[in-house]
Amino acid sequence: MSDELKPVRCGCGGDVVVNRVNYEGFEDYEVHCANCFIRTDGYNDEAEAIQAWNKAMSAKDINVPNKNIVIVEPFTTDMNHVGYCKCGYLVNAEWKYCPSCSAKLEWSGNE
Repeated sequence: MSDELKPVRCGCGGDVVVNRVNYEGFEDYEVHCANCFIRTDGYNDEAEAIQAWNKAMSAKDINVPNKNIVIVEPFTTDMNHVGYCKCGYLVNAEWKYCPSCSAKLEWSGNE
């Protein structure tokens, strides 16, 4: 049991959840933070999802250079404030990090 792979705590300090998600008959695993809503992409295997999460969390905790900070220009769709990361991933204004490339997100404007 001590060898079981577990996700590390999110950089924001929030609790981390591992989900098995079913999309139209395909099952994937994803890891997300219940506080800042950052998440991994879907993976076929739970261990792969946890490894991706742990890698992203360690990458941003160890002296992330300023080039990994992205200024996001927000726009509103329906009732959500969203924008695009430099990697092209659509991000939510509640997120502090991009789930695709792990860049730190800073939102322009006062919203």
